[in-house]
Amino acid sequence: KATTKSTESTTKATTATETAKTTEATTAVPKPTEATTEAPKPTEVTTAAPVETQTSEPSYVFANGVKNPAGTYTYTVTGADYINMHNEKTGNSAFGMIPGGSTGNVISVEAYYSLIDYNGVRGYVYNHYLTLN
Repeated sequence: KATTKSTESTTKATTATETAKTTEATTAVPKPTEATTEAPKPTEVTTAAPVETQTSEPSYVFANGVKNPAGTYTYTVTGADYINMHNEKTGNSAFGMIPGGSTGNVISVEAYYSLIDYNGVRGYVYNHYLTLN
C-alpha cells in the first residue's frame, strides 16, 4: 500500500503540474510590444542657390503698355471713374481727384507715379491709370 500511495501522489503531482502548465498556456497574457525609444529622424533641410539680382532701372509701365517712355507726352485717365492726385510720388497725401477720361500733360515720369498737369494743377498719379498719347 505504501507503493500505491507513492504512485498515487506522483500521479496527482504530475497531473497538477500538467494542469498548471495548460492553464498557464491558455491564460498567458501576451507580452506587450516594446516601444521604440529612437528619436525621430530630423527632416533634411536644403537651401536653394542664391538668387542673382539685377540692378536695372525700374520699369515704368502705363495702361496702354508703354514702358520707360522718353519724350513729351500727353495722358488720358483710363481704367477708373476717377484717380487720386498726390503731393508726393509715394502715393501718400492725396489732395484731389481727376475724373476718368481726363487729359493733360505729363511733366515727368517716375517708377510708379508720374508728375502731371491737370488744368493747371500739378501732382503725382499712379502710372497704371494713365494711357500715354
